[in-house]
Amino acid sequence: MTGGSRAIGRRALLGAVGGLLGAGLLGGCSRPAHPVVIAAGPTDTPDLAFARLLAAALDRAGHPATALITSGNLENVQAVGESQAHLGICTADTIERRGPLVALAQLHQRHLHLVTRGDSGITAAEELRDRRIAVPPRGVAGHEAAVRVLAAVGAGSVDDLDGKWMPMEDGAAARAVAGRRVEAMIWAGALPPADVAAVEAVTALRALDLSAALTRLRPANGTYQAARLPAAIYHQSTEVATIAIPTLLVCHGNLPHGVASTVVDLLLDRAEELVPASTYGLQYLSPANLIDTAGVELHFDAVRRYRVRYG
Repeated sequence: MTGGSRAIGRRALLGAVGGLLGAGLLGGCSRPAHPVVIAAGPTDTPDLAFARLLAAALDRAGHPATALITSGNLENVQAVGESQAHLGICTADTIERRGPLVALAQLHQRHLHLVTRGDSGITAAEELRDRRIAVPPRGVAGHEAAVRVLAAVGAGSVDDLDGKWMPMEDGAAARAVAGRRVEAMIWAGALPPADVAAVEAVTALRALDLSAALTRLRPANGTYQAARLPAAIYHQSTEVATIAIPTLLVCHGNLPHGVASTVVDLLLDRAEELVPASTYGLQYLSPANLIDTAGVELHFDAVRRYRVRYG
């Protein structure tokens, strides 16, 4: 299927596109003989919508492409790293030590939201020690950062996963906070998705300051950046300091230059056409941030193309 999307599991992905490397797409030819495969994310997410728009734009530029529905962050990284997909969407902290992977651009930034009930009496992240906390499931955007942040504020360690730290999707986590089944939740995004906003509309929530966690994390995790949550999100009196996680478009280091340079041109020239209709507040394709890949090396041909375009 060209210019569309497919749902995959791990085995299906390997079987469906496992012959691409041998067929020549990753071998250096200027025009791919097979579709460019974009490992995107779950259904009904902005990143999948972006990948579909990018696939259609690549089609029009002469590179047939398809967006794959995946379980998310970690599966995308594995697919690209194993040359089973050519492009993938993931947070920068997922690929800190993934040698074959390089970046084409920063797509947007996700912000961490560490949230409690407004009437919980918890006013600082450091007060969450030995508390029950809902965290993003393994493999999805925000999981790595959530675990690191909670450890940094003394709330526990990775050994608490499936114990005090309970993997939950965002909506289920918000309902668990409202129902007092957990004392806090941590998720990554911009504006609350609909199921979280629905809970917040009837149960006051409070975001906790993560500036101390960032100070402790930065020496070993340079991908994390300072950010602020607007006061209006949780009806608080002031902005709340938090942590931003860059989300990147990545590829294997041997992606043909024809594909890499075309992607860069599309991101620069067709940005408005590539922004999904519903982004939940994510700021896609900011010109100032495209080449800020949080320390992840840029593909060599992307570097050349950016230099030509930026002058």
